[in-house]
Amino acid sequence: MKIFTTGATGFIGTHLTYRLVEKGHEITILLRTKKRENYYRKK
Repeated sequence: MKIFTTGATGFIGTHLTYRLVEKGHEITILLRTKKRENYYRKK
C-alpha cells in the first residue's frame, strides 16, 4: 500500500513509519527541512 505521512520525525511518527516499512508498505514522508532526509534514507 502507498502511504503519505506527515509528522514522521516525531516520536510516534518515527515508530509508525518504521513499522509500516517493515510490513512492506511504500512510504512518502513530508519533511519541513532536508536535515532529517538523510536520517530516513540510511535506514
